[in-house]
Amino acid sequence: MMTAPAPAVAVQIRTKKTLLLQSLKIMKKEPSATQQKKSTKLSSKTTAKLSTKLLITEGTPVDAADTENHLEIKVEEPADATLLDNILFLLYSFLLYFSKTLFITLPDDTQPGPDFYGLPWKPVVFTVLFGFVSFVVFFWKTILVVKDRVYQVNEQQISQKVNNFTKENEELKQKLSNYEQKMKEQVKEIMKQNMILSDEATKYKDKMKLLEKVKELLDERAKSLHVMLESEREQKAKNQDLIMENKKLIEKLKEVISVNTSELSELQIVLNEAKLREEKVKLECCRLQKENTMLKKKKEQLQQEVKDWSTSHAELSEQIKSFEKSQKDLQVALSHKEDTINALTNCITQLNWLQCESESEDQNREDESDELTNGEVAGDRNKKIKDQIKQMMDVSRTQTTISVVEEDLKLLQLKLRASMSTNCNLEDQIKKLESNCSSLQSSKVGLEEECKTLRQKVEILNELYQQNEMALQKKLSQEEYERLEKEQRLSAAEEKVVSTVEEVKNYKRRIEEMEEELQKTERSFKNQIVCKRRKLMIIGSKLVLQKEL
Repeated sequence: MMTAPAPAVAVQIRTKKTLLLQSLKIMKKEPSATQQKKSTKLSSKTTAKLSTKLLITEGTPVDAADTENHLEIKVEEPADATLLDNILFLLYSFLLYFSKTLFITLPDDTQPGPDFYGLPWKPVVFTVLFGFVSFVVFFWKTILVVKDRVYQVNEQQISQKVNNFTKENEELKQKLSNYEQKMKEQVKEIMKQNMILSDEATKYKDKMKLLEKVKELLDERAKSLHVMLESEREQKAKNQDLIMENKKLIEKLKEVISVNTSELSELQIVLNEAKLREEKVKLECCRLQKENTMLKKKKEQLQQEVKDWSTSHAELSEQIKSFEKSQKDLQVALSHKEDTINALTNCITQLNWLQCESESEDQNREDESDELTNGEVAGDRNKKIKDQIKQMMDVSRTQTTISVVEEDLKLLQLKLRASMSTNCNLEDQIKKLESNCSSLQSSKVGLEEECKTLRQKVEILNELYQQNEMALQKKLSQEEYERLEKEQRLSAAEEKVVSTVEEVKNYKRRIEEMEEELQKTERSFKNQIVCKRRKLMIIGSKLVLQKEL
């Protein structure tokens, strides 16, 4: 049995078909005449080879395994028919083009007419071509095929090949026996597996039914949960609306609080200003009190100084009076002394005149009365001179004392003038201090009245501030209580929603997991069925081959 296997023939046919398709693609890409010729040649060669191969395969025996390949060839025949139609169309177009070119190259005398002796040109050309092709085929079949006989194989080689084939047949028989045993074992195992798989399939069917029931229950639960979620969402939307309203109210209250805080800040500013003014007034009062005390002290000091100055003034006035009296006395004394001085001057002049006369008399009477008159006249004259000298000394002393007394009087007059000016200045200062004290007392009274009014205002503002604070605290406490209640409700609703959403997610996950498990089981069953079918097909093909062998 030296027949070629059917799968190899099918592979060769497929390769040839791929070559044909490639040649057709090349023909489409290259529209020139030469390329068309090449494509026609290739197509003719490939069609001839395919026809020969098909003829060879028709003569070969067909096994059970080769039936599928033959079926594949039959299915692919319509595509071959379209290819043949295309090839014929190309040949027809090429022949027309070639005939036209030949007719054009002929001279005018020998050019054909519209018909060939009453017959159209197409059938005539086709018959001529058909005859030419048949002649070529006949010539190739009869003459070119005749060749010398050349034997490719000797008898020894044939005997060796026969021995080899026998050995191979024995080995194949052993292998087939082994394969039969293995096939039997595999068939038994497959039967067991089929039984197990059938049991598992029944179990999985039961599980599928249970899962479908569970899925229905879960769907119902999901629907109910969806309804609950919608209701919770509606409640949440309502709660959100309430929250928004509460937020708006809170914002309004915040605005009111901000307004009140601004008013309170203004009041605090006014209070602070009033306190600052009060402190300033207090400081000014303290300063004024200190100044008043200082002024009082200064006043007392000035009064004491005035008293001292008055005493000193009285003393000075008494001294002035005494000095005036003494001055009068001195003036009287001076007048007397001036008289005495005049008298003394007269005396001195007289003395001088007398001295001159005495000197002249002495010169005249020196000789006459030297002894008698020398002692008595000299004694009298000496006494007179001494008395005159004493008087002159007294006059000089009195003049010096008078000059000293006049200087003392001038100093005392200057002191009196200074004391009078200081007394005037002190009196002016006392008047100014009294006016300042009166103005300070009036300002003190006005500031005390302002302090009283500011204190009253501060007390009123404090009362208003406390009242506003109490009202705002009450409102805030009420709003916080309401907000806490709403937050608690919302938190409870959110917790319920979250729990329901989690339950729904868990159910969905379970459903998805169950669906995935079902899909996996279905895929595994399908894969097992496909594998078993393939194994059965392989086993059947092997059994058919064994029977044929």
